[in-house]
Amino acid sequence: MIVVVGSRNPIKVSAVEYVFKRYYRDVVIKAIDVNIDLPKQPIGLDEILYGAYRRSRYALRNVPQAEFGVGIEAGLSQYPYTESGFLNIQACIIYHKSGRYSLGVSSGFELPRNIVEYLIKHRDRELEDIAEDITGVDRIGEKGGIISYLTKDLMSRRDLTIQAVATAIIPFINKELYSSR
Repeated sequence: MIVVVGSRNPIKVSAVEYVFKRYYRDVVIKAIDVNIDLPKQPIGLDEILYGAYRRSRYALRNVPQAEFGVGIEAGLSQYPYTESGFLNIQACIIYHKSGRYSLGVSSGFELPRNIVEYLIKHRDRELEDIAEDITGVDRIGEKGGIISYLTKDLMSRRDLTIQAVATAIIPFINKELYSSR
């Protein structure tokens, strides 16, 4: 089975491989660059889900014999009862060649208000840029992520990505419980 990830980010690829290999045998994970116009820093659930959806569709369409396309997108989603008004979440859409797809999300965490305000004002910047400045870790988005820094290494970006992929795969590993579309 070929599973294509719509990203070359090693954290995303590793998380997809980890989840799919828990449930399927003979899985080959491929990663591709996604050449579509997406916001650098998705803000709002619609932008996050749209990015994950587009990545999954692009991945599936651009690798012959692929069975699944996986799109993962992180961003700021509005949440009440937060200081900044937002939580950072990861969303995953798994798209099957049959046209069936499923969505999963990670747990969310709040960023400091000043970071959120900056990202909203500077839509051309990514959280990773700011996280590198704060932590001094180059390419932090391909490592533990800012969540690792904020939780003092209790959680990593890979943990959050695994959550998103694991919750998205549920209908595919429990077909008898979910009706097809």
